[in-house]
Amino acid sequence: MNFSIILFLFQDLAFKNQLCKEQQDKRFEQERTILVKNYENELQSMIDQQKKQVEKAEEQQHVDLKVTSKKIRAEQEKELKTFRESLKQELKLLKQEVDLLPKSERKEALKARKEALEHDQQHREQLFLAKLNDVHESSLKRLSDTHKEKIALLDRQFLQQKQQLLRAREAAIWVRKNS
Repeated sequence: MNFSIILFLFQDLAFKNQLCKEQQDKRFEQERTILVKNYENELQSMIDQQKKQVEKAEEQQHVDLKVTSKKIRAEQEKELKTFRESLKQELKLLKQEVDLLPKSERKEALKARKEALEHDQQHREQLFLAKLNDVHESSLKRLSDTHKEKIALLDRQFLQQKQQLLRAREAAIWVRKNS
């Protein structure tokens, strides 16, 4: 064969090879673009779903805190009523004790003991109210902490799913590139 024919055939094969390579690269780039776009859509869908879950959990937390607060306050109102009734009982008992004293001593004794009892009862009532408030606040804090843990768990699960999706995307791109 003539050298020029061989050169021509070689150049023709090289040209066809280059053309095939360019078409393959173009097809790969199109497939990669579609693949990346699909994964980005899936990722955006996951982000939207996660936001909705977090918003729903936060709304539920607000509702739960409100309901729990009302429930605790209602129970505490009953406890406070019972506590105040016991204070009234103490005052009645004091009057009965004073009535046992001689008549001449009753007025002064009642006044002095009543003042002391009222002072003591005010102090005890303040402590009782502070205790009720502490119980209320700690109960709501525990509930709030539970909800925060739930939201943190949702966040962790989302991040794991996001990482899995990103790894799957990279693996798919790698497979397409090397096939």
